[in-house]
Amino acid sequence: MLRKKIFAAILSTAIVFSAAAISTSGFVTADAITFSQVNDSSVFVKQQESDTCTLASNVMLLRRTAMMRGDSDWSSITERACRSTLWVEDVGMYHDYSYKGISVSYRYISGSSRSELINALKEHPEGIVAYDYDYPHAILLTDYTNGVFYCADPARNVPSGRMNVSNALIRIDNVDTYWYVTSPKVSFSDSEPGGTGTDVNEKWRITSDNGVNMRSGAGTSYGVVGGVPYNAVVTVKKKTTADGYTWGYITYNSVSGWIALDYAEKVTNNLTNNSTISAKSVTLGKSLTITGKGSGGTGTYTYSAYYKRKTATVWLKIRDYSTNPTITMKPAAATDYDIRVKVKDSSGSVVNKDFTISCYKN
Repeated sequence: MLRKKIFAAILSTAIVFSAAAISTSGFVTADAITFSQVNDSSVFVKQQESDTCTLASNVMLLRRTAMMRGDSDWSSITERACRSTLWVEDVGMYHDYSYKGISVSYRYISGSSRSELINALKEHPEGIVAYDYDYPHAILLTDYTNGVFYCADPARNVPSGRMNVSNALIRIDNVDTYWYVTSPKVSFSDSEPGGTGTDVNEKWRITSDNGVNMRSGAGTSYGVVGGVPYNAVVTVKKKTTADGYTWGYITYNSVSGWIALDYAEKVTNNLTNNSTISAKSVTLGKSLTITGKGSGGTGTYTYSAYYKRKTATVWLKIRDYSTNPTITMKPAAATDYDIRVKVKDSSGSVVNKDFTISCYKN
């Protein structure tokens, strides 16, 4: 939005009366609304004019709040419907306003933008509207999940829907002010981003040559928040179906979201360590050979080996991981040793196999 000179009118309060009932405690919970539902692509809008980014961002804030308190007519909240009461022509957004029983206030950031916005999002699951005076532009911050800010940017030249804030036109550290809902207090029914689905704990490998998109919700209408490359193995925590696909909820490169499992294969074979050792006893000064061997698991195997004296507690490295399965060891003293061989597959799974050998003087 092109910031206009701040007039007294902006600092006043805009009020729209509504028949919507608010509890005396001010807290409203819509049991049917999930994290995925408030982040559906239909909830987010693009600004109608070049200078209405603050208005469009507040529209998205109001829509999510209305959904979370159970309003079935949330989609009637549009830029056109709100403009006459939330917007001063040739000036811009009101700092404080009330619309259909939803009260919103405006705050200047006094310290660290990042810290204050993280704390604000903890208190406001409906989101907050962040504004950068210098750019100038506004976006809706939807949540802060696994160390990442997510947002919806109303600008027409950026992707639609919930996305990593790194794809938005402004940076978190440059945010100067924000709008936030003061009443009612709302929440969604599921505490874990990703929404509903069957809890699982499965490993899947990406089979698509081009990798697969990670989306904010289980469905093709949700915004892309990241991607997973070909042959990567991920752990699926939830599964559901939508839009003709099976979806899996994962975390990859510190970003969480849903991927279409139709472009992946389930890793069903457990990794097994079949390594061998050339002898269980050896003369001092002679070497023995460890041969690493794996089966099952995923992709390429690598092998490493460690040893310790039988009476010791600390393992010492013979060799770090390598695709070369042959490992040589020459005992340094006439005593009994424990040897541990590790096999690791491309998913990062590791299986150990232990041997005991005796070294004696000739």
